[in-house]
Amino acid sequence: MIKKIFRLGGVFSGLGIIWIRTLWRRNRKTDPAQGLERILVLGHAAIGDCIFLLPALRCLRALFPEARIVFMAPRYPTTEELIPATGLVDEIWEFGAEHAERDKPEICGRIKRGRFDAVVMSHATPARLYLPAILNIPLRVGHCRPLTAPHKGWSSGRYVLWRLRRGLISDEFERRLALNRKVWVAEDAEHTVSRNLRLIQALDVDLPLAADSPPKLLETPEQAGLAEKSMEGIDRSRAVGLHVGSPKSQYGKIWPAEKWALVCRKLSERHGVQIVLVGGPDEEDQAGRFLAALDAPCLNLVGRLGLMETFAVVRRCRLLIGNDTGLSKAAMAMGVPAAVVWGPSDRPGYGVFWDKEKHLEIFRPLLCSPCVSMGLRAEGAGVINFATCGHHACLEELTANEVFSAVSAKYGSFFS
Repeated sequence: MIKKIFRLGGVFSGLGIIWIRTLWRRNRKTDPAQGLERILVLGHAAIGDCIFLLPALRCLRALFPEARIVFMAPRYPTTEELIPATGLVDEIWEFGAEHAERDKPEICGRIKRGRFDAVVMSHATPARLYLPAILNIPLRVGHCRPLTAPHKGWSSGRYVLWRLRRGLISDEFERRLALNRKVWVAEDAEHTVSRNLRLIQALDVDLPLAADSPPKLLETPEQAGLAEKSMEGIDRSRAVGLHVGSPKSQYGKIWPAEKWALVCRKLSERHGVQIVLVGGPDEEDQAGRFLAALDAPCLNLVGRLGLMETFAVVRRCRLLIGNDTGLSKAAMAMGVPAAVVWGPSDRPGYGVFWDKEKHLEIFRPLLCSPCVSMGLRAEGAGVINFATCGHHACLEELTANEVFSAVSAKYGSFFS
């Protein structure tokens, strides 16, 4: 019996070595990028991630105008409205995020049948979902992260265990084996827009001029008309959009709706602004709590508009205030001044990139903040994050008076 176990172990070990050697050989085949005819972009459906990927997609389209570009991501308003509106890709392949693991054979089979020349994926792409399908694609470009623990003084064994755990959580090991054009994420502060543009540079091309300029979030006449109709009776010179966001945010980055109500009430009393509340259908409960605490006039559009229609409403506001959400990124891309409250999330990586003087970042300068970087919690000896700190002081200690004062000081002249 023991001999059989050892034999089986030897077989599996041998197969593992063969698999790793195969990956290593494929990893070394870095075919030149010129003449690419079919390019697969494995994206992420979150609104902010998509907006910050658009400059890279725009460059890809400009540099390979004859190529057929396919964008693949979980089904979301971004894949159904935002990406199609840009006209930057030829096809969009969607799948249900809730059944992604169950449908993995079908997802991978479709990728294999696509016979792509190149695949591009950002750090937000769930690499594990698309393996082993992408291994047959000659050119595989994507982000890889250094596994550097934020600590000092650990034993070598503990450090190895930390790297092993981190690599498994973040799909990093799969990425390093699968990609043959690795784009290493800088350990210092680098914005996601710049990070994504380096993916395109890895295709052996020079970026066009103004490659990092804001993407064009165009609206149709129908979307513009619905936005105008929705805002009837609102003085657009005094319109302040508010997006609180979903309380289900996995990173605990939502400043409470009740506190936003206090801020909006003060803004209404002091500056005579008119609040326009925006958001998706899953944020209606949050909107109810905000409205119950507001005690002031408000146009509530939560759950009533599609994504691009909501963008059109935000474009018609004098200012957008809110939490770190996709709509705040959309406002920045459209040139609408945005005042954003930040907590645990990665402000240098996902914050203001365009027209920095227009926008306002409101945050508590705590040593432990931000504790989320590129979608991963900060972890290590003596390192705390929003899930373990027990105080969430970055948001809990931020008062409505502080936020109101900051917004009023920067934008009060807009309404005088």
